[in-house]
Amino acid sequence: MRQSKNDRKLVSMQERLVDLGQDMRLVTDLLHDLNQKVAGTPTAPDATGSQESEGIPDELMAMVLEILLLTRANSTRQDIRMAQGSVEYAGLPVWEGKKRT
Repeated sequence: MRQSKNDRKLVSMQERLVDLGQDMRLVTDLLHDLNQKVAGTPTAPDATGSQESEGIPDELMAMVLEILLLTRANSTRQDIRMAQGSVEYAGLPVWEGKKRT
């Protein structure tokens, strides 16, 4: 019975690794597209759906926003202030989001 439970855990871990590998390929493709756009090299439409003629692909912006929100949700106020200080030091505007009521 213990072996069966371990087998199920291994199968579940393997499935997660396969999903992670697919996600990493998508991220790599999106970053490649962004790199080509920054370099000024035209990119061909691909499986990621990134067919914009200029700017950052919507898929990449959505991913970055999700990462930002998850990171902020798991950060202390002090960590957020330190990060904002680094942004200010770089001469960029600080995004604070909407205040909660």
